Amino acid sequence: MSTVKDVISLRFKSQQADGVLVHGEGQKGDYITLELQQARLILQLNLDESKPRRGSTRSAVTLGSLLDDHHWHSVLIERFSRWVNFTVDHHTQHFQTQGEEDSLEVNYELSFGGIPLPGKPGTFLKENFHGCMENLYYNGVNIIDLAKRRKPQIYSTGNVTFHCSEAQPLSVTFRSLDSFLTVPADLGTESFSARLQIRTHSDPPTQLYSEQTVSDGQWHSLRVEMKGPQVFLTVDNQGSIISEAKHQVTSGKRPAVVLFGGCATSLPNLVCESGALGLQGCMRLMFVNNYPVNLLHVQQRTLGNYSQLDFDVCGIRDRCTPNYCEHGGQCTQSWSQFYCNCSGTSYTGATCHSRQFTYSTIPLALSLCLH
Repeated sequence: MSTVKDVISLRFKSQQADGVLVHGEGQKGDYITLELQQARLILQLNLDESKPRRGSTRSAVTLGSLLDDHHWHSVLIERFSRWVNFTVDHHTQHFQTQGEEDSLEVNYELSFGGIPLPGKPGTFLKENFHGCMENLYYNGVNIIDLAKRRKPQIYSTGNVTFHCSEAQPLSVTFRSLDSFLTVPADLGTESFSARLQIRTHSDPPTQLYSEQTVSDGQWHSLRVEMKGPQVFLTVDNQGSIISEAKHQVTSGKRPAVVLFGGCATSLPNLVCESGALGLQGCMRLMFVNNYPVNLLHVQQRTLGNYSQLDFDVCGIRDRCTPNYCEHGGQCTQSWSQFYCNCSGTSYTGATCHSRQFTYSTIPLALSLCLH
């Protein structure tokens, strides 16, 4: 199949940050891939058989951010010859493919939701998509309708259903450094554990530090365990960081209160460490001693206590998308603002917009000839 014009449109929602939505390739090296990477959509398109296959960063175009929020997002890819319009949620990027070829030759099948290996059903080259798709069209053809009617040119692999039944875990947003959430805990043994998923642009206020960053705006899993005098911190199921606890868990101290977020100074009999700071970010899938924290009961104030929280939503924003830093400036961000690092750009200012002038002194030699 060789085409000079292609139009692909769909809507999707997912809780996963990575996964292939669309893929097609040909024997001569042409390919098209649309995939989620770290909750951003990346379109890779190669029409020139002389160029390397997947992995060439020159053919990759990125749009969107925080697209694993389990909300519906729309995608439109319009290609005519080497000119491409790539649109995600009404934000469009126009680009031109590399090379001289103007047709896309897809000799193999066009797949949605993954890249299956030929001859090995259920095996995928990359992480496949987990979530829901609707309004899926390729060059005017309703792909989902063909699949529902079991047309012979369409086949599915794995767990594919025709209804979107994916349950969304409840999230809670800590919108200020004073936000907190407390829940009771039964410390019947001399050990304690808490685990959760966190999403933030700020460094968490903890005295245990891991080499893995959790302030990149992606969801990360944290687990804290206290066993006797030792505290274990595990980030994204990697190796644990071990530290000594200032206080040990004893079975005689019950009931107890577990605090998430900042210090709850408004609550009686609760003492925080000096200089303790809160967290601005989101949490979900919270467990205390392997028991889930029911955020719905917390919101209804039938469990624990809280202040300055937003329930059932993760209110994080990506302030570096779009990137307002000019002339190659690097964008970093906190919960409420972004910053531009203008190092090496020859520009300065809040958004690297002002040209830096370098003055130099050039010695001049003046000779006078008198006649």
